[in-house]
Amino acid sequence: MFRLLSTIFLVSLGIFLYSYFRELNPGTVAIRTSPDALFELSPVTLVLLSIALGAVLVTLIVTIKETSHVFMNWRTNRLVRRKEKVDALHRDGTHAFMSKRTADAVRLFERALVIDPNRTDSLLWLGNIYRSESNFTEAIRLHQQAHRIEERNVEILLELAKDLEGARRYEDALQTLQDILRLEPDNLMALIRKRDLYIRLEKWSDALEIQHRLAKAHLPESERRTEANLLLGCTYEVGRQLLERGHPDKARRYFRGAIKKDRTFLPAYIGLGEILVREGKTKNAVEILKKIYAKTRSVIILHRLEELFLELGEPDEIILNAGCGACHKIGSLGEAHKVGPDLTYIGLTAGERVPEMSAEAYIRQSILEPNAYLAPECPNAPCLPNIMPQNFSSRLSPAQIDTMVTFLLAQQGPEPTPVPIGGGFAATPAPKAAAAAKVAAPQTT
Repeated sequence: MFRLLSTIFLVSLGIFLYSYFRELNPGTVAIRTSPDALFELSPVTLVLLSIALGAVLVTLIVTIKETSHVFMNWRTNRLVRRKEKVDALHRDGTHAFMSKRTADAVRLFERALVIDPNRTDSLLWLGNIYRSESNFTEAIRLHQQAHRIEERNVEILLELAKDLEGARRYEDALQTLQDILRLEPDNLMALIRKRDLYIRLEKWSDALEIQHRLAKAHLPESERRTEANLLLGCTYEVGRQLLERGHPDKARRYFRGAIKKDRTFLPAYIGLGEILVREGKTKNAVEILKKIYAKTRSVIILHRLEELFLELGEPDEIILNAGCGACHKIGSLGEAHKVGPDLTYIGLTAGERVPEMSAEAYIRQSILEPNAYLAPECPNAPCLPNIMPQNFSSRLSPAQIDTMVTFLLAQQGPEPTPVPIGGGFAATPAPKAAAAAKVAAPQTT
């Protein structure tokens, strides 16, 4: 009732005010809306129409703004709900993958991508799963899609490089790693991956260039030592590759550079020796390697030395480098009255030591299995097992062993008086504690 009375009062007041102001402002105002249309309005009517039109416009603007606000709120809420759903699917997918339910993880990530195709972390995880299953084509597609969405995302580029490397698209992988380094020139992961790929492709010069940068990086002490060792190895490999390609002078610089970094780096000395051999200076190479072997007692150096002695026709050097002269007298080699038996006449006596075993077979087995049979007598005491080194089979190559056997067969000296089998000096089997492979023939009386 109050609202009705208020309305009547306001309408009446409006009519009164309109009439009052119209009386105060007599006359008309002509308004043309077209060349032929003319309207005459009182000033008060014109003012009221103007006010009404302004009110309508304001109402329309406010309505549009409020409607837009309502629509934006609805759209925002919808996007939030969609994001929450995608987040839940992605989270469930990661949990499934961590629980080794790969099929469920793939299904959940794919559902997340159906809702939001631009979800880069879902693309990243799904691509990694496909790569783990060696489906490199699909992994590359997904990671390339993620890269198109976030072109400067280094993590995506690193995963894409792994995909390309797995697919054996090595040049594309290198280009992807280079893209990372353009974004982050000091990215250690990209540098390491690029170096490793160059090593895999045996592009040692490129690997060495990167390794110089890694060796200067701020790394923990243990990692710095590892990188320094890799720098040494890459330097050597560049020299080796140059030598193989026929550039000995360039190779020599790299070998010397490796030695300068580490005086104990044996492969570089062997590399320098190879250069001298190719230059026809084999004896110079032998002298260098002999000096290094005297300092290091390295089996690697010993093997190469023995190969060079074979080339030079000096098997006695193999005997000495193997350490035989330290215990045995062998003709003019070694000294008498040492621990082991005198081998000056072994070429004559070896064939009589064990029945039905040739001299060559006896000598070979005595080198490879020193405990199989013991010599009849030693200079200062009975011959004992486990005195002679047991590792000549791994220390010497088959060719070197053949050379030693041939050399020892040739040691026949002045004709000795043979000791017949069963005469008290037959070869005796090693004690049971020794690793004897055979049993000597029984003695005869």
